[in-house]
Amino acid sequence: MAKHILIIVTGGIAAYKMCDVCSKLSKLDYEIKVVMTKHASEFVGKASFEALTHNKVHVDEFKSSEYDIPHISLADWADMVLVAPATANIIAKMRSGIADDLASTVLLATVAPVFVAPAMNVHMLEHPSTQENIAVLQERGVQIIDSEFGHLACGYNGKGKLASVETMVSTVHDFQSKKSSLATKDFDGLTILITAGPTYEKIDPVRFIGNRSSGKMGLALAKAALSRGAKVDLVLGPVSVPIIGHENLRVLPVESALDMLQACLSHFERSDICIGAAAVSDLRPAESAQQKLKKGKDDMSSISLVENPDIIATLAREKHEGQYMVGFAAETEHVEEYAQKKRVNKSLDMIVANKVGGTKEVFGADNNTASIITKSGTTQLPELSKDELAHKILDAILQERC
Repeated sequence: MAKHILIIVTGGIAAYKMCDVCSKLSKLDYEIKVVMTKHASEFVGKASFEALTHNKVHVDEFKSSEYDIPHISLADWADMVLVAPATANIIAKMRSGIADDLASTVLLATVAPVFVAPAMNVHMLEHPSTQENIAVLQERGVQIIDSEFGHLACGYNGKGKLASVETMVSTVHDFQSKKSSLATKDFDGLTILITAGPTYEKIDPVRFIGNRSSGKMGLALAKAALSRGAKVDLVLGPVSVPIIGHENLRVLPVESALDMLQACLSHFERSDICIGAAAVSDLRPAESAQQKLKKGKDDMSSISLVENPDIIATLAREKHEGQYMVGFAAETEHVEEYAQKKRVNKSLDMIVANKVGGTKEVFGADNNTASIITKSGTTQLPELSKDELAHKILDAILQERC
């Protein structure tokens, strides 16, 4: 079912950024309609939004047919409403229930969830009236997408800059995803084993061989699976990001690759799906020192290394009928070709491939661009937040397992 979002653009220099918001939401399969205030149309033209949304842009409340009352039909159509950039004026109107143009009238008529992204001069934002208006809207359930600090169009430096395009898109999309997951517990009754984070291979009590994995992708998968009704065993390497709490989540903290393999083998039998999102160190020291190695005293010019076991491939060899195996591949070149070979060689049902080593960082980032590769074919995805990507991966697993 199409997701309907109504975007209300008010008069601010940042109005042009909403074209990018429309583009990104469209790629996430939203149907979008736009209402512009007359002041907003001074900053960006209707044609841009109409080209991006493939829908008419509404400005004048009174240009309607006998059978269509725009402020009612638009209010009823919307599954959610995003007001951005939101001026002090529209925020004050919303607080007071003023309805003197199409934008404010729609906001008074809608019963859909409303998101407001303020953007204005820092002193206007900090004025007690504006702060009070925002507080009242929050008490009524309006969700505020907070302004950012930065250099403002008026020349000031301070808070009042419109939230980033990525923040606005992820905020409304995460809300929609959670709303959809509450209605559809499509992983209910399934147990998922997920590995996440790096492994640390001990050299001595203070040094180790590791990698730059943050664990964010694996944690996003765990969160998404829990929201859709699954039980999750999360085998988690050393990470600094917060761990979610949930009655259906079992966290198994580990440090080394051998620790991770043992934890996985202990819980693999009960899993229906196994997702290897961890970045496991390929090598470990053949021996680790019990005391800290000293420069000038101990020889640290060469450390004898041995290969670690391939955890996901080891598990795939042990899988029973009906278990579904998913791996990840981070490649610097020939990404899909190399990932497909890994999928076949490791006997995986699916592999998620992404490119690393370019100008855009993957490790630790909040967004990612990936391809989902199965025996059925390859699906290339646009840049998504890791939370969004997690749901796309789960969607693909459900489709492939059927």
